[in-house]
Amino acid sequence: MQLRDRYEDFVSLGAEVVAIGMGASQRGKAFKEEMGIPFPLLVDRTRESYRLLELARGSWADVTGPRVWASGLRSLAHRNVQRWPKEDPRQLGGAAVILPGARLAFVHRAKTSADNVPVDRLLEAIA
Repeated sequence: MQLRDRYEDFVSLGAEVVAIGMGASQRGKAFKEEMGIPFPLLVDRTRESYRLLELARGSWADVTGPRVWASGLRSLAHRNVQRWPKEDPRQLGGAAVILPGARLAFVHRAKTSADNVPVDRLLEAIA
């Protein structure tokens, strides 16, 4: 299940969900609408947030290798659309839970482009 599908679970805990992506703001707006993302999507053209969270740039195997293809096929089976990045395809993502006072409670640094943290793990870090 995608983060957007569990958004209300975060709201019920009093949490704010914000996504951060790379690229032009117009592209981010279009992506947000196309994917039906109910929370804010910010654009970080300089990737400063990626650097602060120590999110790595992977090798080409990390973004096109067998593990990524297998994950992509599983996602398609669940009707989750995979897209090729418009900016830096080797920039790996992640997820973080930041508590009041800018306290980092949890961070997940992707090891491949298909390495997404389970939504339940993010909810546990908030609770």
